[in-house]
Formats: sequence, structure tokens, C-alpha cells
Amino acid sequence: MADAPNKPTKDDASVLRLLGQTAGVGFEFICTVGLPLGLGFWLDEKFGTLPWLMIVLGCLGFAAGLYRMLKTGASVMKQ
Repeated sequence: MADAPNKPTKDDASVLRLLGQTAGVGFEFICTVGLPLGLGFWLDEKFGTLPWLMIVLGCLGFAAGLYRMLKTGASVMKQ
């Protein structure tokens, strides 16, 4: 008699859900920093203020990315 395939348990599903939440954190951080940085560079080129808008928007993006990363980490640690 062949063994039945292993079905995921409730614990396996919760681990996979947490893994899915944390897997996107790096990509989300890169996008949260990179998009404002790119927008700042584009605006600097347009208005001739290089590098000030890029620096300001990059710092704001970094702060937002760090906030999201810490919020996700706290959510994962709670679970």
C-alpha cells in the first residue's frame, strides 16, 4: 500500500504565511527607497537643483522603508 502524500498541517501553513510576509520585505524596502530617490533625481534634473531633492526624497523613502520593515517585523514576531 502506497503512503498518502503528506498534507500540510496548520503549523506548516502558518510558517509559510509568515515566510511569505517576510520574503517581500527586502523588495518592498528597495522600492520604497528607490522610487523616491529616482523621482528626486528626475526633479533635480528638471529644476536644476541637483542633488538636493534626490537627497531629501531619498531620506524620506529610507525612513518610510525602515518604518514598514520594522512594522512587518513586529507583526511577524507577534505571530
